[in-house]
Amino acid sequence: MVGFVLVSHGSMAEGMLEAIRMITGVIDQLEAVGLKEEDSPEGLLDRIQESVNRVNTGDGVILFTDLFGATPFNASARLAMMQGDGIEVICGMNLPMMLELVMQREEEPLASLIDIAVENGKNGVIHFDKPPLIKT
Repeated sequence: MVGFVLVSHGSMAEGMLEAIRMITGVIDQLEAVGLKEEDSPEGLLDRIQESVNRVNTGDGVILFTDLFGATPFNASARLAMMQGDGIEVICGMNLPMMLELVMQREEEPLASLIDIAVENGKNGVIHFDKPPLIKT
């Protein structure tokens, strides 16, 4: 099964993990790493690597980050480049994306999960267009 590591600024990743577990139950091979103010980029990279080591059973790992170009993304991308094949990075994680992936990752290989993540991430953003108020 593909491992997942959520990486974010502050406690967003931990909150996302908590929400996933609330909806789906306990999930194996899923961890969260949050960048704290006192963290160095190298320290964050080390903590991401530790999580990757714990969730990787040989089927690959996807690192999900909150914001493109920022420290969590940069550390994740750097790790993926150093590790080579089997470590992927997806930026812009959201709850609909993660829920769909958690439900499908036992049946789907790494490459398919990447496509599912991007598609569900996009489809998870919806504008609720409320009807106009009726004046009486």
